[in-house]
Amino acid sequence: MTTQNSNDNALAGVAYLGLILCMVPTVIVLVLKFNDSRFVKFHCIQALALGIASILINIALSIISLVPGVGIVFGLLGIPLSLGMLLGVVVLAVLLFQGKDIRIPALADFIDANLMGGA
Repeated sequence: MTTQNSNDNALAGVAYLGLILCMVPTVIVLVLKFNDSRFVKFHCIQALALGIASILINIALSIISLVPGVGIVFGLLGIPLSLGMLLGVVVLAVLLFQGKDIRIPALADFIDANLMGGA
């Protein structure tokens, strides 16, 4: 992995905090730094993948919550999952601001193999 500077750490942290603001800052950082910093590019893609996964899980839970009988359980399950995602995103951002490189194991392997252009 290439060395990163404090500006890269801050931009990578903003990528995760951007999930709280409907992914707009994450996409902006990705577009602006796409060719400049492999570190920032990786974390933008990882943040977007987490955001999309969170949206898909919430949609699935919303659909399942319409089923009579078990629906209320799945409907209520979305609340702690959303709060957990929010907490996780804030923790990831803080760790990146501190200069740590946080990689979610299976997701990081997929991103490296398929979306980072080889190296």
